[in-house]
Amino acid sequence: MTAPASPTPPELSLLKTLHHPSTGPSRSWQSIAHPDPSAPLLATASADKTVNIWNLRDYSLISTISGGHKRSVRAVAWKDYGRTNSSVSKASRKPVVLGTGSFDANVGIWIWNDDRRGARFRDNDKPRQDGREEATGEQTDTGMGAGNDTEIDLTRDGDGEEEDDEEWHFSTLLTGPDSEIKSIEFSPPHYATNLLATCSRDKSVWIWEEVEPEEWETIAVLSEHTGDVKCVSWCAGAKRGNGNGRKTKRRRLLNGESQSDGDVEMGNGNANVASSAQQQEDDGEDEIIGSRDVLASGSYDDTIRLWRDVEEEGDWICVSVIEGHRGTVWHVKWEGYINYGALDSSHVSSGSGQDSETAIAEFEADWQPRIVSCSDDMTVRIWRRELSEAEKAKRTQARIANSNSNSAAAPMGFASSRLPSVIRPMSSMERWVEDVVLPQVHVRSVYAVDWSSRTGLVVSCGGDGAIVVYKEVVDLVDTDADADVVMNGTAAATTTTTTMDAAHSTGQQEENGNGNGNGSQPYKVHKMKWVVVALIEAAHDEYEVNHVCWAERRDKDKRYDGEEVIISTGDEGHVRVWTLPDGLMG
Repeated sequence: MTAPASPTPPELSLLKTLHHPSTGPSRSWQSIAHPDPSAPLLATASADKTVNIWNLRDYSLISTISGGHKRSVRAVAWKDYGRTNSSVSKASRKPVVLGTGSFDANVGIWIWNDDRRGARFRDNDKPRQDGREEATGEQTDTGMGAGNDTEIDLTRDGDGEEEDDEEWHFSTLLTGPDSEIKSIEFSPPHYATNLLATCSRDKSVWIWEEVEPEEWETIAVLSEHTGDVKCVSWCAGAKRGNGNGRKTKRRRLLNGESQSDGDVEMGNGNANVASSAQQQEDDGEDEIIGSRDVLASGSYDDTIRLWRDVEEEGDWICVSVIEGHRGTVWHVKWEGYINYGALDSSHVSSGSGQDSETAIAEFEADWQPRIVSCSDDMTVRIWRRELSEAEKAKRTQARIANSNSNSAAAPMGFASSRLPSVIRPMSSMERWVEDVVLPQVHVRSVYAVDWSSRTGLVVSCGGDGAIVVYKEVVDLVDTDADADVVMNGTAAATTTTTTMDAAHSTGQQEENGNGNGNGSQPYKVHKMKWVVVALIEAAHDEYEVNHVCWAERRDKDKRYDGEEVIISTGDEGHVRVWTLPDGLMG
């Protein structure tokens, strides 16, 4: 008997097309949204040597940056200072900083000119006088309107007298690489120092440090790739509870110091929970877990390499070579979402001596971000780190020590699984293995991939013009459930099974034995699989899709707070904004 055909996943819905402002055809390479919602900006790198800045509230063109590069702008990146605190005055706001990488082998650092901003844009605290409130997407009832002092107003004055590029101050020109810059990325805001990673066609990865405001120095040139380096990505970790309310006060170590001061995760060099006291106070701010000062790069040599400063003295080395793709690795991204749905709550009961909070805390303690990559081999793959035997033993010992202590009121968390900085592993090398190959939908090279830190959804795009959305769900074939996974009223189109990463897989727990010192395992996880939950073919008509990313939706018609959209950048030069099917919202 023939098996029934899998239902076709629902399509993405086109919300807006942002047309390239040039009169003739001009390829667009990449679009990146500013990470802070108070600055609803979108930057698009263009082959005509410019960067277009769009307003995500009404999708209007704010300005065009030109004059800084002699060839195509291939990559853009925003400097992330963390989310703006509502109590911060306008005078204390951090600047809006944009990095640009070009085929002219240079990197530009641009700062939005505050004086020009005041002349070009109206301040939010000034009353509207011309009735354009509705036209610009103002929403005073959702904190997006004139009453929100923390949000930058992006409305044009409309005088049209000044040149657009004067709104941006060309702060710094970084030179050094011998050929085209292919990717750039600023380090996350909770890193101890401000870093910038760049890569280029000359097979090198450069790491720069901001030693003074607007002053950058080269601290490492990494040249172990044997081919053109296509992308770089910093490990940012994830917010405890994914920023959705699971906030815990940071506990103190026995010496009274913060858990991010002077201690590292086992075997992870200069790992950190959050280095900046301003970002995470003891009063219940979102805690970052799984963050490490590690850089990933993908290359024409078909490999992914991981780089780390093992001695915390500028001695950056390659700590892992990830092999498995059979073609150029075009893009890599770190996981920034903790999938709590993988935790098997059926094994948490009063009879086991563990409550739900303890199981969640230990699940979080073991969580490590994975890596997603895409390639010329038409696949999207996810990789996970395997701990060494010594690291596994240390984690088990930490659990036993925790369970034998008199700290029942404080369930084991991330701090108890960490070691002082004076205790370092004998080897700095890390072993990474393939976790899963996502359902193969693309029929040509896959150029870009992004992993949502809000929903855990993965999106990919490529030379076939398709945009595909994937979701990790419980594999119900191996559970007592009696129904298939249903997305938006239809079963997911394609599935691939996988186990959770080694740090918290059931196999890992069984190998470690007595997870909490009394013969019972700390927690159990479901077997998981990835399914295709949405797609759109010919997303940019007959053109290739060069880049895709997630962004928080900021226009007045958003369906709920925190809704995400997909932003795609096409070879024809246009940028398109897509919304998810109703069944995937939330």
